[in-house]
Parts: sequence; structure tokens; C-alpha cells
Amino acid sequence: MVLHNIFPEVKIVDYSFYLFVLLLLGTMLFLSIAYRVWKSRTKSVGYYLDIIESSLFIDAKQTVYKLEYYGNFIATTPQQKEKLTTLIERFKPFKYLPDGTLFTKEAQETLTHFLNQIRQENV
Repeated sequence: MVLHNIFPEVKIVDYSFYLFVLLLLGTMLFLSIAYRVWKSRTKSVGYYLDIIESSLFIDAKQTVYKLEYYGNFIATTPQQKEKLTTLIERFKPFKYLPDGTLFTKEAQETLTHFLNQIRQENV
């Protein structure tokens, strides 16, 4: 039996696989660009000061470690960097105390004064 239509058969080309690959590549490109932008954004000095101050009254050991790690982000001037190195050297014995040990009042006041001074200079 032969089918006799008015119109001849039209071949329809299927591009769904190519569209899927294009959509997949576009999504991967968008996500990689978004990740790079998210990671490269700069955080303010206040962000790092809040991290250091969060453990100030809880644990001296963690505060000294955080001060040593985040200190490079908060100290911008040569005077601040010099003061930071003297504070780190002064607080080095606190790194070897058991967890949960608190600062002495004098050390706590010195560190609080240093952090407030940096916060005021960067506002």
C-alpha cells in the first residue's frame, strides 16, 4: 500500500542533544564564573575583627591562634604590624595553655585596646 499525501514528507532534524550539551556547558561556565567572583570578593577588616573578638572572652588559646592567623588581614600600617608582632610574642605562652583558659585582665585589656584602635582607624 502506498500512501499518497498532498505534501511530500519533510525530514525534521532533531537538535535536542546539541541543545542539552549547550545548556550543560553554559551552566558549568556560569557556575565557575560565579564561584570565582564569590571567592575573590574582599572582606572588610571588621569581619576579621569580629572573628577574633568572638573567642576573646571564651578561650585564650584560640584567640591567640586567631590573632596570629587573621592579624595579617587586620594590620595594614607598619605601626599596626609592629604592634601586632609584639602582641603575638607577648601572648605566645597562652598558646600552650589548656583549652578554656582565659586571659588575665591586663592581657585582655591590652588586646581589646589594640582591636578597638584598629577598628577606629578602619571605619
